[in-house]
Amino acid sequence: MPNKLALLITFVLSLFLASPTQAKVITQEKGNVSIPANEVINDDLFVAADSVDISGTVNGDIYIGAGTVNFSGKVSGDLVIGAGTVSINQATIGDSLIVGAGTVTIDAQSRIGGSLLAGVGTLDNQARIGRNFMAGAGTIKLNALVNGEAMLGSGSLALGPQAMINGDLTYATEEKLDQAQTALVKGKVTQYQAPEVKHWDAQKRSAKLALRVISFFGVLLTGLVILWLFRIPVVAAAEKINLKFIPSLGWGLIIVFVTPPALFLLAITGIGLPLAILGGLLFLIDLYVAKIFASLALGKALQRYFNWQKLSVPATFSIGLVVYYLLRLIPGIGFFVHLVALLTGLGGCWLSCRTRIRT
Repeated sequence: MPNKLALLITFVLSLFLASPTQAKVITQEKGNVSIPANEVINDDLFVAADSVDISGTVNGDIYIGAGTVNFSGKVSGDLVIGAGTVSINQATIGDSLIVGAGTVTIDAQSRIGGSLLAGVGTLDNQARIGRNFMAGAGTIKLNALVNGEAMLGSGSLALGPQAMINGDLTYATEEKLDQAQTALVKGKVTQYQAPEVKHWDAQKRSAKLALRVISFFGVLLTGLVILWLFRIPVVAAAEKINLKFIPSLGWGLIIVFVTPPALFLLAITGIGLPLAILGGLLFLIDLYVAKIFASLALGKALQRYFNWQKLSVPATFSIGLVVYYLLRLIPGIGFFVHLVALLTGLGGCWLSCRTRIRT
């Protein structure tokens, strides 16, 4: 219930912060939201509900937060879903599918024009993927064409008879890869061994991982909403991080050390207490969104390195965020990754704002 309430508040706030011409927003705390096959929406679409059923056409991007999602329509841009159960049938997705869910099934009549990025419990994909396939799941079944590369981590991985990966396959599994005889990987196949977990430590690790997953989807949803509302300044901050990484790191360090004492001195004057409280709240918000700037910067760096020219900004951010959270899981360097992201995010935001003020 708290997650649904937070999602509802986010969408309600977006109604006041954005012009109605920028997107269509539908929120319904209980019941079903349905868009029939004959309905056409020439805008981005945001939906928050218990269950969502979309059969119509959306000329834009779609963002869905729900318990159950059934999608059999057409979307010209990205389809972003956070849900318990997702079923995609006879659908056309013009760009990327980004999904976080318990169970996801995609039939063979569906088409994904861009990449498939997924963090799920169980994923069964029968649909053709136009670019790359990146997923972390308990179980992954692939029985379709992947035009680019595949990077997969799961408990079990199965490549069906219709599976074909035109690029490289990089995977890590707890069980042996189940590959049909006719399944084909044209690029290089690289396997990483999943680390063994001691039985006594498994429960603790599972709880920690669950908290990380919840944190990931919270940041993902927040970042996508922020990109929708403030895309130009956020992209500018990410570009500033990539262009001036060391200065961003340095300015971030200065901000972290200078801001708390400055706010304290302002508070003890008495008359400056309200301003200190407001500044403190803004500083805490900046600390949270810094990882959003850093993740977008990381995604853009990966986009340039792998020459993923057709990736949209939300997809680029999602890839960067996935890699950021994976790096944080590595023992010994996870803390430093978090620290660098925090500092560069703060510094990049400051440098971007300073540039905009000067111009």
